[in-house]
Formats: sequence, structure tokens, C-alpha cells
Amino acid sequence: MQIFTIVKVLIGAAFATSSAQAQSSFPNPFLNGAPYKNCPASEVRLIESGTRNTNIPQLPPRSAQRILLFDQTYLPNQNDPETTRKVLGYGHRAVPKILAELNKLGVIDEIKKVAPLYDVDPIQILAPVVVEMSFNGFLDTAIQDRFVQLRETDLEKKSRMLNSLLANPEVKQCMDAKISNYWKWKCVDYFTSAYNGSHLGTALSGIRTYGIAQFNPVLVWSLNDVVQKYGKQRAVKFGDFKTSLEIVLSPKEVLHYIAAYVRIGREIYRDVACFEIRQNLAIVSTIYNLGDEYQRAHIAKNRWHILGQAPSENYFGWYAQMFEREMRAAL
Repeated sequence: MQIFTIVKVLIGAAFATSSAQAQSSFPNPFLNGAPYKNCPASEVRLIESGTRNTNIPQLPPRSAQRILLFDQTYLPNQNDPETTRKVLGYGHRAVPKILAELNKLGVIDEIKKVAPLYDVDPIQILAPVVVEMSFNGFLDTAIQDRFVQLRETDLEKKSRMLNSLLANPEVKQCMDAKISNYWKWKCVDYFTSAYNGSHLGTALSGIRTYGIAQFNPVLVWSLNDVVQKYGKQRAVKFGDFKTSLEIVLSPKEVLHYIAAYVRIGREIYRDVACFEIRQNLAIVSTIYNLGDEYQRAHIAKNRWHILGQAPSENYFGWYAQMFEREMRAAL
């Protein structure tokens, strides 16, 4: 119970209190940027390349259903040798086709240009794209376009909702702080969690993921200052989902955001959880897939101190690691 309370306070979890009560009891910890950076270099633990799981961790049911629908391949959803064998067989068919298509689109050449700008291993940009296309997304632009058309009205509504937050004094305080967009976003998220009892992500739950990287348009603004600095990319205003959607649907432009996200996730795991993950493709890919990297870093830190367990990959990261050789050859 005590551990849960600590984590709840640290990460700004949902509160069933009013705004005034929450703000007085738990001052927004993100107003000065990254809080709780308390990992001296001597305590940072390197996670070397490789997976902790022999067999693939369980697939999300929706991913298994998608593969059955589009590839006519049934994948049992168990963490066992039979599922592992079938997933690897599927991957040996799917990954070469995906890599060939990405090569035709010029994505692989672009990755090789983008990665050094952000000090990121190119495979950590390529892997999320390959795995998303294997399990969750579509290289077929016609299919993508149909999904986008179905969601455009919702995106416009969510954009107005997001911009309406700027009228709140607490949100304005976050936006005026001299901190990066990433921490401004966490600051706003914390405020809204305390304000209405739910995470901002819940308030904006209609937002889906799009494009070859299945990237969430909500993340674009939070990374925009990073991609402007390192990649000289265009500016995006807070709440501008129209431009954000254009970016996530651009096979080359979105690569800058994958690189920025990988870079920030890596820094957070080092500074908050005391784990250096830059060498572990499986963990980096897992973080990309799951999101909530700041909260997960706190959980990883507590799990290490209490149980002695280092971070482990999910199905997404496991699959990326299993096909590292093919992806590196393509690069």
C-alpha cells in the first residue's frame, strides 16, 4: 500500500478530488521540468542487448485478429513454444516484404540520415515501424486514408477541447514555464488529472494512432521543440491536430518524431529508473509500443528495488529483437 501511495504521488495518478484540494495537497511537480532526477552515474545499470523471455509474450487480441484477417494466419495467444514458432514463421514472411516496401518508399535511406541527428541507433527507428506494420498498421495508404477520414471529425473536436485548456490559469502556468514541451505536456497532464479525476489521455481517448509508425498525433507537439532543434523540422502549435496528423501520415517526417521519442524515453529511464537502455532494442521498442514512459520508469525503479527485477520486453520488443539481423542488413 505504501509503495502504491508513493508511486501515485510521484506520477500524478488519478485523484478523486477537486482542483483546489489537489493543487494544495500535491503541487504540480512538473513546473520546473523533470522531477526526481536522482540517479548518479555510479548507480546507473546497463541493460545489455537481448531478451528476458524465451518465448514471445502474449499478443494483444486485436493484433492476433488483424493478422488472421489480413494474412489468414492464426496465431495462438500464449506464451509458449507453439505460439513462438508460429509468430516467427509469420515474421519470416512479413518482415522481408515490409522492408522491401519501406525501401521503395525511401524510408530506410531517410532513417539513416535522421538517426545521427538525434544520437539514436537507426535500428531503433526502423524497428517500431516494422513491428507496427507486422501487427498493428497498414502499408496500404488507401486503408490508412479510410481510417483517417472516419476520425477527422473527432480529431477536430479533440483539437478544440485541447485548446480550451489554455484558458485555465494552471495550464497557462505550465505553458509559460521555461521547460521543454515534453515536461509542459506532463505538467498539463498532471493538472488535468488532479482537476477532473482522470488523466488527460482519458479526456482525449478518441485519438487513435496513424501512419506507418502508428504514431499518436497528441505526441507531436510534446516533441516538436526537439525535432525543431535537432532535425530543423516545422513548428507545430499546441492543439493543432491537423498539422500533427499530416506529420504522422508522412512516412519520412514522422521518423524525426520516432527518433525524438526514443531519445527522450532513453533519457527518462536513465534519469528516473537508473537503467541505461540504449543497447537493448527489445526494451526501447517496448517503451515505444506501450508509451507512458515516465510512469513506467518509476514502476521499473520500484520493481528493481523491491524484487530485483530489471525491465522486460513485451511482444512488440521481443519481435523486434528476433528480427534485428534482418533489419540491420536492410540498413
